Amino acid sequence: MREIIEEFTKISKANGYKNKHIYYAINILSYLVKLSIKEGIDPLNLENKANYLATLERAIKQVDDPLDKAVVEALATYDYLYCKPFVQQFYQSLIDNKQIIATKETNSLWKNGDHLAKVYELAYKILDDGSSGEILLDCCAANDMFLRHGEGKYQLCGFAPNDLATILTTAQLKISDLNSDIKEVDIVLDEYDGRYDLIFGDMHNFAYDQKSCPFNEDIFMQSMTVWQNIYHLFSLLSAQGKMVFFVSWVALDHLKGLNIRKELLAAKAIEKVILLPQEAAMDQRFDCALLVFSHGNDDVTFIDARKDDIISALQSPIKKTLKADKVTSLNVF
Repeated sequence: MREIIEEFTKISKANGYKNKHIYYAINILSYLVKLSIKEGIDPLNLENKANYLATLERAIKQVDDPLDKAVVEALATYDYLYCKPFVQQFYQSLIDNKQIIATKETNSLWKNGDHLAKVYELAYKILDDGSSGEILLDCCAANDMFLRHGEGKYQLCGFAPNDLATILTTAQLKISDLNSDIKEVDIVLDEYDGRYDLIFGDMHNFAYDQKSCPFNEDIFMQSMTVWQNIYHLFSLLSAQGKMVFFVSWVALDHLKGLNIRKELLAAKAIEKVILLPQEAAMDQRFDCALLVFSHGNDDVTFIDARKDDIISALQSPIKKTLKADKVTSLNVF
C-alpha cells in the first residue's frame, strides 16, 4: 500500500500538484473505489473531464445509500478531481487489488499531519472519558482526522468551512463505514445553533484572508475571534457535555478575549489548559495548547507538556491547579 501511495504522490508532484491536492485526490479516489468494490458501482473513466463526469452521472443512478448519493452528486457538481491517464491507472490498480485507502495512511501529505493526528487523538481521549454524550461535533471539520475516532460510538456531526471540506469529510468517513452529518458552516461568519454533547474545534482552521495576512500575523488575527466563537459554542454544550479546542498560545492571554475569558471563568466553564510541544503547532515557531471546557469547574488545571510526547500530555508532571476565581491569565507557565 505504501508503495502505491508513494508512486502516485511522486507522479502527481511531477505533474505540478501540491501535497494537499494529492491528499484530496487519493481520498476521493479511495471513496470511489469503495463504491465499486463494496457497492458494485461501475468503475469510472478518469482519463479526461468529460469521461469522468459522464461516468459519474451514471454512478449517481446506481447508488442506493442516500448519503453516498449525496456525496457522488456533490462530486459531480464540484468537479474537483483532476483527470489524467496516470490517475486512471492509480484508480484502476486500487480496484484490481481491492485496496481502500484510509486517511490515516495519507496524513503525512499534510504539513505537520502526523503530529496533528496525535493532537486530535489526544483531544478525542479527553472527550471520550466515559461521559454520556451522544452527539460528537467537529466545529472546524476540514477532513475526518478527528471524527473518525468516533468509530460508530457517537452521532457524528461537523461544521465544514467550504463545500470541498464538506464533501471530503463525508466521503472519508464513509470509507470507514461511518455515517455523518457534515454541514458547510463558517463559524466566524455564519449563524448556527443546535445542542451537542461533545465538541472539538481546531481554531487554526478559522477563515482568514491568506493573501493579505501572512501566517505569523494570522495567529494574532485568529486570537481576536477565537474567544467569541468558543463562548458561543459553549452555549450549545449540553449540561453534562465537554468540549476541547486546539489553539495557538496567543489565544491564552490576548487582550481581545479578556472579557470573555473572565465570563467563562466566572461561569466555571474552564477545566484544563494543556500546553503542547511546538512540533504540534501549525507554525512551529509558536507554542500551542488544548483548552478543555465543561460545567461546574471550581478549579482550573494547568499542564505544561511542551517537553512531553503529545499522547502522554495528560500525565505531564508539570501541573498547577488554581481556583477559577483566582485565575488572571491562562498562560501561567
